[in-house]
Amino acid sequence: MHPFIGNKHKHFSAGFILFLLLSAQAFLSLKMRGLEGAWVEQPDEGVTWDPTLFKVVSFGQTPVAVDWLWIKAISDPGISHVIKGTHPKVYYDLDLATEIDPPFRELYWVGAHLLAVIRDDGEGARDLLRKGEAFRKTLLPKYTKEFQEKYWPNTWQLPLLLAYVELFELKNIRTAALSFKDAAAIEGSPSYLASLVRRFEKPGGEFEVGLRLLKFMHSGAKDPRVLDELERKMESLEVASYLFHLNRDFVIFLENKKKSKKQSQQELNNQLFKSFLIAKKIPEKDPWGGKLEMGPLGQIATTTPHLAVFGLE
Repeated sequence: MHPFIGNKHKHFSAGFILFLLLSAQAFLSLKMRGLEGAWVEQPDEGVTWDPTLFKVVSFGQTPVAVDWLWIKAISDPGISHVIKGTHPKVYYDLDLATEIDPPFRELYWVGAHLLAVIRDDGEGARDLLRKGEAFRKTLLPKYTKEFQEKYWPNTWQLPLLLAYVELFELKNIRTAALSFKDAAAIEGSPSYLASLVRRFEKPGGEFEVGLRLLKFMHSGAKDPRVLDELERKMESLEVASYLFHLNRDFVIFLENKKKSKKQSQQELNNQLFKSFLIAKKIPEKDPWGGKLEMGPLGQIATTTPHLAVFGLE
């Protein structure tokens, strides 16, 4: 539970009694919900509290107040997925608790799991973990070694969880790569993270990692619909990877060419694009049959239909 909860006053204050009553009220509320039917949930609308005001109304019993918020979060009966762009009530409780008690590691770690897995609130999980990462990087080093070892063991776990949320929940492999790198840099982190980061650091490495991941998921899938979707994503990512490397080579090719004063940039790009294909012996059609062409922004594109996968296109 709370790292400072052992510092209790011998005499119960009015604030402490108030929070005992509030906790009892929350418990009874949960029991009443259970009587209404297993699939009936209360309106899931969050309320944003000002942390300073919340501390005032807690009458100095901040540790008890945080534990009350924590109990509310882990006993939240809500299971429905939230609408994209919104957060469940439990997110606001966790957000407030981390403002009041930033060193409380479980608020970030367990809270992110609750949000991402149960409520499908990937953005909320990401924001909560980013707060935890800010504390880990800036404030945690100021605490004693004993505190860090007892309350923040295996600190690499937080950035690793953030990487998974970015990758699987938010489909953004580039931001996930940054969190994987943070996790790999921490002493005691799993050795596989170092090799993963080396792959990311190669030109187009995010495409390689994305394809490896999709192939791994495909090898374990059984449902034909899931298999079809994964195959569609793999092909789209292969197209995107092909275009990435093609454009990278084209940029190198352009560095050795000079622009005529009478030519527009678009005209030069079109001319050099044709010269590039001839010089590199690249067919005018990609491996999937689509026509390669010069886009208006100076990048090579294709008529082959493909989707953005893991934020890559």
